[in-house]
Amino acid sequence: MCSVRDRWEDYVATGAEVVGISTNSVESHKSFAENHNLPLRLLADVDRKVADMYGAQSLIPGKVARSVLSSTATA
Repeated sequence: MCSVRDRWEDYVATGAEVVGISTNSVESHKSFAENHNLPLRLLADVDRKVADMYGAQSLIPGKVARSVLSSTATA
């Protein structure tokens, strides 16, 4: 996430919307974002719905794999 923060202007220049997602709580995300000065939004996927939608299952039971997903918006 810090590398995303450090290259934030490059992401903004593409017009992409960048969102970090994990199964951690909202409170955990707030603390993490503040501690690392993150400019992006973080989604607390505590019920794993988003992770399941994108197939981000880890080989470790009960965990979510780190994944990078991209999509393009169409008008």
